[in-house]
Amino acid sequence: MEAKLTIIKQWKFSLNQKGKVHMAFREFGEAVKVFEAAIKLPSSNKNCEIFNNLGVCKFNLGKGYESIQACLQAKKCYEESKEVAKVNSTLYMLGWSHAYVGEYDKASYYFLKQLEILKKDTAQVLNRGKVYRGLGINASMKGDFKSSINYLNQALNISNSKKDIVGTFENLSALSSSYAQMKDFDNAFKYSEKGLIEANKINDEAVILEAKINAITALVGLKKFDKASTFITEIAKDTAKYYFVPTFKVQYYQNNSLIQEGLGNYKDALHSQKRLKQYNDSIISVNNTIGISQLKDQYNFEKDQNTILAQKTELGKQAIKLKNNTILTIIISSVAIICLVIFAFSIYLKREKRKQLDLLSLKFKDGFNEYLKTKYDLTQQQLELWLKIVEGVEEVQIAMFRNVGGHFLTA
Repeated sequence: MEAKLTIIKQWKFSLNQKGKVHMAFREFGEAVKVFEAAIKLPSSNKNCEIFNNLGVCKFNLGKGYESIQACLQAKKCYEESKEVAKVNSTLYMLGWSHAYVGEYDKASYYFLKQLEILKKDTAQVLNRGKVYRGLGINASMKGDFKSSINYLNQALNISNSKKDIVGTFENLSALSSSYAQMKDFDNAFKYSEKGLIEANKINDEAVILEAKINAITALVGLKKFDKASTFITEIAKDTAKYYFVPTFKVQYYQNNSLIQEGLGNYKDALHSQKRLKQYNDSIISVNNTIGISQLKDQYNFEKDQNTILAQKTELGKQAIKLKNNTILTIIISSVAIICLVIFAFSIYLKREKRKQLDLLSLKFKDGFNEYLKTKYDLTQQQLELWLKIVEGVEEVQIAMFRNVGGHFLTA
């Protein structure tokens, strides 16, 4: 019995790592499937991190209340295992989740509670900055702009002092958004320009996109349609990319409609209005804040990822051979989606052979790396960075899309 539980625990750890890979590539729907499968496995020692990761993913999918429940489960799990430091870490996501569903006072409570704890630890300066940013965005959503600007400036001071480029970008982006909500478009554009400088240093397409959308929003508010048109033309080519999520598309078509109207191109303005309605219909609005109702990865392969991996590597061929020897059971189901038939292959392991596959999966590392590089067209350096994030080697948090305010949040 003890050996069986050990195997299940190892398998659960493996699933948690796989889920974190999906998170790193913003495939939150796929990550949820993995984490929920891991939670169903019986174990005498639950992996509390899975609940916390599930909460992060639910948040990014616009499921605020489900995110709250998952984070509370993580908090309870950490409390039962007496991991005080990790109990405290759940407060941050609880703050964001409550902010998303419009419970701003509860959000503020969790953020302030987290801040109180972090102030006692001098090594937690950057994390304090993140909490200040959370407080600032929460205050902005609540309409308390004076507090919002105050908190965000504190966050910016910290990220600047620590030379945290990502944090600096996120703080500048949040300030630009807050000033835009205040209709102070001069300051909104000023901070969007500073944000674009930092975004170019980060050199991530999604981050640069966010910075440009902030600039476009400010320029439209200033009625500088010619300049806004230049930016909108630059990002038009990215609308089919996986990181151009529904919140960005709403902002894109909303701004483009106003730009084309301002330039007298009424036919194009009408077209953007129709596209805007299309994306608005699929988005949940919470207290005038756009949330993602469903985040679909536009780069899904038509087959199960493990099957693709198996076809690319010698070790994969071994896995296929094991499958053909009845070690694996394959269930094939076909689903019709808008006249296209996508075959999803789900591979289930026989209980007595789980340990063998778990050991084999450790040897899959090179093959899986090849799969990630191929799918996302990554350089070796980019791949190594992502793997360090996933494996927890670097003190880097996974960047995830914020469903509130339309820009990134570092969880």
